[in-house]
Amino acid sequence: PYVGQVRNPRLMKSLIQDVIQRGVRIITDMPVEKINTSAGKVVNVETREGKWSAGNYLVAAGAWSAAVLEDTGLSLDIQPVRGQMILFKTDKGRIKRIIMSNGKYIIPRKDGHIVAGSTLEYAGFDKTTTDDACQLLMREAVSIVPFLETIPVVSQWAGLRPGSADGTPTIDWHPQLDNLVICSGHFRNGVIIGL
Repeated sequence: PYVGQVRNPRLMKSLIQDVIQRGVRIITDMPVEKINTSAGKVVNVETREGKWSAGNYLVAAGAWSAAVLEDTGLSLDIQPVRGQMILFKTDKGRIKRIIMSNGKYIIPRKDGHIVAGSTLEYAGFDKTTTDDACQLLMREAVSIVPFLETIPVVSQWAGLRPGSADGTPTIDWHPQLDNLVICSGHFRNGVIIGL
């Protein structure tokens, strides 16, 4: 009764629409190349399109947060952890609840799709999927819900989680820069913590 699910792409679509309606301008595919500081504050960030300045700054770059923060002198222990998942398609209602077992999970969706996940792999920034992970996830899914043995896998994908050494996220002001907030290292619980 204490476990639920959120469809991340739908949540992000809603969040983006909400902040745009509030006057926020979103610029995509514009990596920060350098953070310039002076007198204990960030003065601007450099991108390939020039410098951008603001009153306050937020680094929430997931698995890339440590690299973004290097210019600030802060060494953040965050590394990418690849998680692969697979998707089955079956009739609606075959599974009605989320099932968790030995670190793996089965998540039913209303349309009959079933998500099975996930792996924990220290593979750097490599988001490719592997046959080995697919086979592992299929075996684990079938051990939890045996009828999945006859159901085809229709999709497989991977994401990069921002893992920290002790599993604790960093949600705090930068220790030397008064106008920079860090929000990263959430590992598998980014959306969960926010809800």
